[in-house]
Amino acid sequence: MIVRKADLKWLPVWAFALAANGFFLFRLLSGDQFLWVRIINYFLPWAGVLAGACLAAAVVSKKAKLSAALGVPFLMVGVIYAPLFLNCKANAAGSGNILTVMSFNIWSNNQRMDACADVILKENPDILLLQEITLDQMSVLWTRLSQQEWVLSHDAATQQAIISRYPIGRSEFFFWKNRSQKAVIETPHGPVTVINVHAYKHGWQERHRLMQTILDEDVVAVDGPLILGGDFNTTDQSETFRMIRRHLTNAHDAAGCGFGFTFPTTSRFFSFRRLGPLPKFPVPPLIRIDHIFHNSHFTSLRARTLKDSGGSDHRPVVAVLGL
Repeated sequence: MIVRKADLKWLPVWAFALAANGFFLFRLLSGDQFLWVRIINYFLPWAGVLAGACLAAAVVSKKAKLSAALGVPFLMVGVIYAPLFLNCKANAAGSGNILTVMSFNIWSNNQRMDACADVILKENPDILLLQEITLDQMSVLWTRLSQQEWVLSHDAATQQAIISRYPIGRSEFFFWKNRSQKAVIETPHGPVTVINVHAYKHGWQERHRLMQTILDEDVVAVDGPLILGGDFNTTDQSETFRMIRRHLTNAHDAAGCGFGFTFPTTSRFFSFRRLGPLPKFPVPPLIRIDHIFHNSHFTSLRARTLKDSGGSDHRPVVAVLGL
C-alpha cells in the first residue's frame, strides 16, 4: 500500500478525530474516573471549536471519511452547548417576588478591594456570596459595603461570607464540607436557605463525596426556597455538576447566554519562569466553574457572567430569580 505525501499531513487530524470519538466513548463508560477525561471535560468547548475547524478543512478538501469521523464529536459538542446560545433571547423581566443573587470569589491574593466593592455596588445584589476572602480583605471591603443597609456573616477560617439585604437568622460554617456556609435569610417573601461553597483542594472524588454530603444533609432536607452557589471548581460536564443538577436548577443553564466562562481572568498571568525573565501573558477566561443553583421554589429569570472581576482571578456570576 502506497501512502501519498499529500495524505500524510492529514494524519494528525485523523489522530484527533479518533481521539475525540474515543473520548466520548470513554466518558460514557467511565464517567470522571480517568484524569484525561476530566481534563478534556474542562476544556470541552475549545475541543469543539478545534473539531469544527478541522471538520471545515476536511469538507473543503473533500475528505468524506475524515469529515464523518470529525462530524460525530463536533455534533456531540454542539448538542451539549447549543442550548446556552438559544437562551440569548431576552427573558421576561419578572415582577413580584424577585431576588438578585451574586457569587464572587474575591481571591485571597487580590489587593483591589475598592475595585471589588465597585463591582458589587454596581450590581447591588439582594444576596451576595463571597469565597476566598480573608479577614483583612473583608475589613477593607466592608468599609465600603457597610454604607449600604446590608448584613454580614463572615468566617475567617473558611474564608466564606454571605452579605444580605435582609436579616440573616442563622449561619453555620463547615470547613471540612467543601468550605460550606449555610444561612437562613429572612426575606420579605419568607425564609430562604442559602448555601455558599468553595470546593477547594482534595481530589475530585473527595470533593464529589463532600458535595454529595451537602446535598443529602443540607439540600434535600429543605422544604422551602433554597439557593446553592459559589466556586465549585468543576464545570458543567463533570459528574459532580450532573449530580447537583438532579436536585437543583443551574441558573446559567436555564437563563444565561453563551459559555459564561468565569476562570481565569486577565488578573492571572502565565510565564516560563525557568527560561529566564520573559514577559508575562494574561490568560483569558477558559472555563465556567462558578455557579448559582436553586430549587423548584425559584425560577431563573436572567443569569450572566460579569466582565469586570475587580482584580480577582474569577469573574462574578449574577442570577435574577423569581420566587
